Formats: sequence, structure tokens, C-alpha cells
Amino acid sequence: MKNNTRIRVSKQPLVLRYPSDQEATIWLKRRQGTPPSVIADDLGVTRAYVSKSLRKAEKKIGSLLEHAAAINRIKLHHISSKHGMAVGYCAAYKSETVITYSPNLGIQVWFEHRGDCSSCADIDQCTALIASLSTEWNVPIIRNAPALVLVNDLLNTIMKRLEWRN
Repeated sequence: MKNNTRIRVSKQPLVLRYPSDQEATIWLKRRQGTPPSVIADDLGVTRAYVSKSLRKAEKKIGSLLEHAAAINRIKLHHISSKHGMAVGYCAAYKSETVITYSPNLGIQVWFEHRGDCSSCADIDQCTALIASLSTEWNVPIIRNAPALVLVNDLLNTIMKRLEWRN
């Protein structure tokens, strides 16, 4: 995955940066509840370095989430760069939409939809994405359930943790 993506908007180029590998590692460990002092010890860096890297990562992740929403014309209701998650509504698809950031998967946009995923050509890719996110968030999923059930359960569980849903 590249760290820089250049997008031309108006006359000014927009530079979006993914967190560096170390920033992403620090961000993920922190999101998973590891104390900064433990992260610093594990990585052999100072706590100040951990704090600075975390701030840089969250700023980059926030920009990535906002950009994904803008290019997909999603009006955001909630955004958390600390958790790598945004939720909004896409009028074009008449759909609630969730945007996730993962160090392993990058930015993913999940449009709410109904249907039978079993005949979709991308079912294996979606199932792998769902499994990866469930591992990162430590959310158990029923491995043999349909992909649509898996993703809905996973995203609803995450949003409940963030107190964005009851």
C-alpha cells in the first residue's frame, strides 16, 4: 500500500497520506487498549514518540475518512480518527454507510444493502475483509453465516462499542 496518493482538486493538489508502518502499529495497539508506556517499551521508543506518532496517525486517518466520505458523497453523522471509523448517509444509494480504516486493509466503504451475497463474484474478498476487521476489533463472528449477516453484526457491534448505536 502506498503512503502517498495525489488527487487533483481545483487548482491545488491534495496529498493524502496513510500512516507510516510504525504510526499504524502504534495507532492499532492504542485502539486495542495497550497503554502508551507498554507500546513504547515494546517498540524501544519513548512515550513522547508514541504520543507524537499517535497524533500524526489520527490526523492522517481523519483526513482519509473525510476524503472517502467526500468522494462518495456521504454526509457523515459520526467520525472517529481514534477508532478509524465514520458513519453517514449516502443519498445516491439511499443507504447508511460505514467507512473503516485498518492498517492492514486501508480504507473500506460499506454501503448498507440487502440481498443474497452468495452469488456475488466478490464474496471471498468480502468475507476475508470481514474476518480481518473482526480480528482487529476482537469481535467474534460466526464463520459460516452469510457475509451480509457477518458484516452487519460486526459493524453494529463496533458502533455499539463506540456508543453510536444502542
